[in-house]
Formats: sequence, C-alpha cells, structure tokens
Amino acid sequence: MFETSSGFVAMFLFLFLSNHVLFSPVSLPSRLNNNDISTLEAVGVFKTLSQLKKINLSNNKITEIEDGVFEGAGSVNELHLTANQLDSVRSGMFKGLEGLRMLMLRNNKISCIHNNSFTGLYNVRLLSLYDNQLTTITPGAFDTLQTLSTLNLLANSFNCDCRLAWLGDWLRSRKIVTGNPRCQRPAFLKEIPLQDVALPDFRCEEGELRSTHTLQHTMFFLFAVYCPFI
Repeated sequence: MFETSSGFVAMFLFLFLSNHVLFSPVSLPSRLNNNDISTLEAVGVFKTLSQLKKINLSNNKITEIEDGVFEGAGSVNELHLTANQLDSVRSGMFKGLEGLRMLMLRNNKISCIHNNSFTGLYNVRLLSLYDNQLTTITPGAFDTLQTLSTLNLLANSFNCDCRLAWLGDWLRSRKIVTGNPRCQRPAFLKEIPLQDVALPDFRCEEGELRSTHTLQHTMFFLFAVYCPFI
C-alpha cells in the first residue's frame, strides 16, 4: 500500500509494469502488495507525493527495480519488498529514500551484497535480508548504514570461508540485533553462528589463492568470481 501521513491511499499514483500497462488514477489498485507487479520503472511518480510514509510492494513478482524509481520519496520511512524475486541489490534502486528507516528484503532471491548496495541509506535502522540466497557478503557492505540497530541475516546459506572472515569480526564488534546468522558450509562449521567462528577457521582452499600474491588481490579475485558486480 502507498500511504500518506494522513493515512489516505495515494490513488493518483501510477506505475509502469513490465508489460507496459499504465495504472492510471482510475485503474490503480488500492493495495499494491499481493499483485503481479514484476518491474518498477523510473517514471518520476514519487515527485508529487512528498508526504508518503510507507510503501508496501510485498508479495509481487518484482525482478527489476530501475535506478531512480524512488526519487522524490524522501519522506518514506518504510519500504516493504518481502516475497518478490529480486536477485541483486544496487544502490541506485534506493536513490531518493534518504529518510528510510526500515528496509524489508526478506524472502527474495538475493545472492550477493556489495559494499555500495546500500549507499545513501544513512537512516536505516532495520534491514531484513532473511530467507534469501546469500552465501557471501562483500566487506564493508553495511558501512553506510550508520544508524543500523537490527540486521536479520537468518535463513541464508552462508559459506564461511576466508571471504566472510570480516563479517564474523564485524558482527562481534557491533551492538546490533542479528539473530545469530549461521554457517551452512563448510561441513565442520555447519550451524555455528558466524560471530562464534574463530578467525583461522574462515579458510579458503589453497588453489583459490595460488594465482594471487597479496591478500588484497586475493579477496578482489574471489569476490569477482563468487559475487560478480552488477
């Protein structure tokens, strides 16, 4: 649902869908969750909705959010994208959401998080990535989330090799609620919380390291292979 601060649904809002059907003021459904929306196109619809507080696009079929879709939505506090089909997160997706405090991305198909995925979301306090397809996360991915207090990473298949050593240390050093995300691989670390894994146990195979000469180059190589930039 698209809600304003006064609680009214913004019926004059319109969206282009992937099949290019236009939702006009007459045809726009009162609820935008639980529909068949698959693509959000950047057509500037939020520039006239300066009092919007909450956007609920959960339970759709969204696979693509164009960069700049939410420009003009600086007053929005909550964005719900639960139960869609997103497989990646780009910072441009959230451009314009400077006032966002809650970002719900649970139950999608997100497989990688980069260190620029949440750029500009300085006020987000709650981020949920519950039940996605994350196996690794790029170092520094959450550094721009300066007010983060709750981070839900549960129900992901984390591969606790050398690429995730930074995350174990990061989780131990932050006073945030995480729910204790757990390793799923390798077998000897299965179901152990990431923050409880000793640094030497975050291992990579020797073959993966052989072609590089420094740790910095090694990590860049590994992330480029396993978590390609988009």
